[in-house]
Amino acid sequence: MSDEQNPDGSSAPGRASAAPGAGPSPEDPGTPVGRTGRWRALVSRAPVRLALLVAALGLAVQAGGYAVGWAGHPGLALVPYYAGLVAIIVPFGALLTAPGLRARQRFAGAQLLGLTMWLSWFLSNPVMATRFDETLHVRTLLDLLEGEGLFTANSMLPVSPYYPGLVLMAAAVRWTTGLPTIVSIGVVDAGSRAVLVAALFALGTLVGRLAQRWAPADALRPGSASLVGGLAVLLYAASPQFYFFNAQFAYQTPALALSVAAVVLLLRALKTSVLTGPRRPRLVLLGTALVAVAATAVTHHLTSWLLLATLWALAALLGLEARRVRADEQVAETARLRARTVLVVAELGTVLAAAWTTVVAPLLLTYLAPIFDTTGSELINLVTLNSTGSREVLADTSGSRSPLWEIAVMALSILLWLALLVPALWSGWRGRLLGPSRARLLLLAIALVYPALYAVRFFPTAAEVADRATTFVCLGTAVLAAVWVAPRLASVRNLVVPAVLVMLLGGVMLGGGPDWQRVPGPYLAGAEQRSVDAGTVAVARWAGRYLPAGSRIVSDLTLDRVIPDFAPVDAVTKQSGGDNMTPVFIDTSVDDEVLDLLTDNDVDFLVVDERIIGQKVLSNAYFEAGASYGDDAQQPNRQMLTKFRGVEGFDVVYDDGDVVVYDVRSLRGEDATFADRADPGLPGDADLLQSGLVLLGAAVLAWWRRRYLLTVLRHPRRSHLVGATLVLPVAVVVGLLGSVGGYPPVQGALVLLLLALAAILLRAGRGDPPAEPAAPWRERLPGLVAGGLAVVLLVGAGTLAALSARHALLDEDLQPAPTASSSASTSGTSGTSDEGGAS
Repeated sequence: MSDEQNPDGSSAPGRASAAPGAGPSPEDPGTPVGRTGRWRALVSRAPVRLALLVAALGLAVQAGGYAVGWAGHPGLALVPYYAGLVAIIVPFGALLTAPGLRARQRFAGAQLLGLTMWLSWFLSNPVMATRFDETLHVRTLLDLLEGEGLFTANSMLPVSPYYPGLVLMAAAVRWTTGLPTIVSIGVVDAGSRAVLVAALFALGTLVGRLAQRWAPADALRPGSASLVGGLAVLLYAASPQFYFFNAQFAYQTPALALSVAAVVLLLRALKTSVLTGPRRPRLVLLGTALVAVAATAVTHHLTSWLLLATLWALAALLGLEARRVRADEQVAETARLRARTVLVVAELGTVLAAAWTTVVAPLLLTYLAPIFDTTGSELINLVTLNSTGSREVLADTSGSRSPLWEIAVMALSILLWLALLVPALWSGWRGRLLGPSRARLLLLAIALVYPALYAVRFFPTAAEVADRATTFVCLGTAVLAAVWVAPRLASVRNLVVPAVLVMLLGGVMLGGGPDWQRVPGPYLAGAEQRSVDAGTVAVARWAGRYLPAGSRIVSDLTLDRVIPDFAPVDAVTKQSGGDNMTPVFIDTSVDDEVLDLLTDNDVDFLVVDERIIGQKVLSNAYFEAGASYGDDAQQPNRQMLTKFRGVEGFDVVYDDGDVVVYDVRSLRGEDATFADRADPGLPGDADLLQSGLVLLGAAVLAWWRRRYLLTVLRHPRRSHLVGATLVLPVAVVVGLLGSVGGYPPVQGALVLLLLALAAILLRAGRGDPPAEPAAPWRERLPGLVAGGLAVVLLVGAGTLAALSARHALLDEDLQPAPTASSSASTSGTSGTSDEGGAS
C-alpha cells in the first residue's frame, strides 16, 4: 500500500482542474462532456471552492434566519432555514455526483458537505449547549474541568461519567488551547464528523473497488471507486440522525466515527497480502483499529456493542468462506489468516468492552432496562396489532402534525431509499454486485433492516429506539446503494440533484422532529432546547451565584438539567438513588406524601416553572418518568404548581413571575444559608491569553509547514486516515493526563506544543513532497476569490449567530440575592451567609 495514493487507491497525480462537465479524468472517467461556455470553464477551475462558496452563502442565510427566530419570529425564520439548507445541499450534491472529478476533489466535497451540515446545525445556538443530551454531558465535562475528577456522580445521567471518552476529548481541547468550553465542544463534534466522513468515504471506496471485480463490464468503470465513496457520504447525509443527533455533544458522536474507522482500517489490513505483503503497514492498520475499538468501548456502550457484533459476524462469515476455498492452497491459507485476524480483533475488543461493561453494569441496567422494557411491550403491541400506547406518526406529543409539504418530502425520501435498496439488495444477493463472497451477506443483512425501522414509528419509545438505530443501519444502506447507483448515474443525470435534495431534506425532517425544533424562538413548554430561554438561563445563573455548593434541587426535567450546568448543585432523581419526585408536582395539595418525599431525599430547594401550567408537553415529559403518571404529569394545572405558596416551610427566595424557587431546608430544621459568588455567565470558561497564544502559534506553524499542509489537503493519502483516527484516542489520553493535574493552563499549552513537535518529527524522516508547479494567475483567480468570499461569509454567519444567541439568552438581569425578609416571607425562617469565591 503506497502512501502516494488517493483515497480510492489511485496514484496521486499533479495539480488538476477537472470538474463537473470538464471531461474524463484518469481516476474517474465519467461521461465525457465538453465545455460549453464561460460558466462551465469557470466552474471547472475551482469546483470545490465554488461549491463551498454557495454553501457558505446558505449558512449566512440560515444565520439570518436564526437571528429572526431569536428575535421571536420562528415561523418566519423557517423560510431562510430551508432556503439555506437547499443552498448547502445542491452544490455538494452536484459536485459528488458529477463525472470527471478526481478522487481528492470528491473527498474534499464529501468533507465540506459533512462540515457545512454540522455548522448549519451548530449555528442555531453557538454559545450554549441546550439540547437534552448535551446538557447532561456538559455537567460531566464541567465537573472534570473543575477538578472533581473522573466518575463524579451525574444525577441526571449517572452513566455519563463512566463513559468518559467524549468529555475527556473536550477537556483535552479546553486544557491545551484555552478556548471557551462551547468552542472546545464544537471542536470535538466537528472533528468527529470529519473522521466519520473520511472513514465512510474510504469504506465506500473499498467496496467500490471490490464491485469493480464482479460488476458487468459496462457497469462501474475502472478507477471510479471514489465515486462510490462520495455517493456513500452523500447518501448517509440523508439518514435521519446525521444532521441533528450525530452533530451534538453526545457520546455517540465520536463513538460512531471511531467505530466506522475501526472497520475500515481492519478491512484495509485484510486487503493487504497477509502472506507475502509487508508486515509493517498491516500491523499499523491493525494496531490503529484496535486502539479505535478500545476508545469506542470507553466512549459509548451501544456503539461499542454493535461494533463488536459486526466484527464477530464478519469473522464468522470469513471463516465460512475460508472453509469453502479448496482449489488453491495459498488462497485458502490467505482466507484462513484473514478470518483469524478479524477473530483476534473481535476477541480482544470483546475482552476490553466486557471488562469496562462489568464495571458499569449496575448503572447500565438502571439506565437501559426501562427503555428496552417499554420498547419490548410496544413491539408486542405492534405485532399483535394492539393500538394501546400507539401515537400518531409525524406528530409531536401534543398531537401537532407536520405540514403537508413536509410529510410529502419525507414520504418521497423513504420511497427513493427503497427504490435504491430493492434492486441493490437483489443484485447483491445474486452475487452480481459484490461478488460471491459470504462477507457480502453482512452488508445485505444491515440494509434489510431499513424498511422495518419505519414500521415501529407508531409507538413512542420504540420509535425513539428505531430513530437511534438508523444511525447504524444507514451506514450499510448508504454503501450498498452507492455501489449500485454509481454506474447508473449517467442514465439519470438530470434527476440526480433533485433526488439528492429530496432525500437529504427528508432525512433532516425525519430526524429533526417538528418545525419548532429546527430554529430558535420564544419559550415553549416541554420542548427541549426551546424551553431554554433567557428566563431559564437567568434562574440558572442566579442559582450559580447564590445557592450553596452541594445543594439538592427538585424541578422539572428542563431546569433539572440546565441549572447544574451553571451551579454546583445536584438534581434529585430516581436513577441516581433517590425517589421519583413527580408526585411533588402533580399532587393538588401539600400532603404528607409531598413532605415525606422532600425530607426523605434531603431536598434543599424546590424550583417550580409556572410557565408550564395548562401547557401540553411537546417532547417526552415534564417530569422523570412523567408519561407513566398519566395526563396530570403531561399537562399540569394551576393548583398543582401553585400549591406551595403560603405554606409554612416553603420560603420564596426567587420569583421573577415565571419561575419560583422555594427554600425547603426549614422542613428539616436547617438554617437558610446562601453563597455569594460571581455571576457564572455561560457554562464553562476560557483562558483568552492561552487561546490567543495557541492560535498565534498555530498560524506560525501552519505558515512554516504550509507546503506539507497544502499537499495533505490536495492529495489525501491512505495513511492520513490512520492519523485522523488516532487524534480522538490521543485526545482521550491527553484529557486523562490533564484530569490528574487539574488542567493547569501552562502545562496544557506545553502538551500541545509537544504533540505538534512530535507530529513534525514523525514526518521529517519521510521528507517533504515534491513542489507542484504553480498555475497561471488566470486559472487560480476563481478559486482564490471563491475561497476568500466563502471565508468572509462563514465568519459573518458565525458572528451573527453568536451575537443573536448571546443577546437572546443573557440579556435578562439577575434577580437580587435572597434576603432575610424574602426568605422569611412565608414561614419566618431565614438566614444568610457568605461562602465567598467564584464558582
